[in-house]
Amino acid sequence: MAEQPINWQVQSTIHAPDWLMEAIERFLPGKIGQHVAQLLWQRGIQAPQQVAGFLDPNRYQPSSPFEFGQEMDWAIERLQRALANDDVVAIWGDFDADGVTSTSVLWDGLGQFFKQQKRCFITFPIA
Repeated sequence: MAEQPINWQVQSTIHAPDWLMEAIERFLPGKIGQHVAQLLWQRGIQAPQQVAGFLDPNRYQPSSPFEFGQEMDWAIERLQRALANDDVVAIWGDFDADGVTSTSVLWDGLGQFFKQQKRCFITFPIA
């Protein structure tokens, strides 16, 4: 089977506004400001009040889980139904660093509401 070509979408370089470069220098002195500015701009950090919340950990404000949209409502509804029916809930997670972390957080969180089974199967796909 022939390999599919990789279709990379490289964003064009932006000229960061002066206010953004100054804000980055204030929070990350001596860092490579133009590269950080490019990343922030492409991720939608395009207003001065957004920069501090992104670069300063003391000002970080987590997003609401409901920003995921209707899928979060569906997940909550299904979990509530599982709890009411005493269903077994399986947690499937990825095996990279953020996947293992998020799976363990979900395990601990849901473990408050659902009885945990005595067996736990962890499988990793073979690369």
